Amino acid sequence: MKNLLSPHEIATLFVVHNAPGQVAHSDPDALTLQLADLVKLLPAASGHGGLVTTLKGRELLKRLGLTTAKSRRLETGSCEACESY
Repeated sequence: MKNLLSPHEIATLFVVHNAPGQVAHSDPDALTLQLADLVKLLPAASGHGGLVTTLKGRELLKRLGLTTAKSRRLETGSCEACESY
């Protein structure tokens, strides 16, 4: 059985997607999202270090109707290191 996300975890996923630098990788909600493979921590060496949404995380946001044209920047491939997620 899959675990449900709390409202805080959904909000954290939304913030990571729209403002990645605003959520610490050690935040308890971010850790839960990492375990669910909804966000990944990219190394600082990639130039885009920090949390980013995975394909699975972006799909969830899309299904919830929480993505906007502005938030689609990672979906268009602006970050090579992010493309595989």
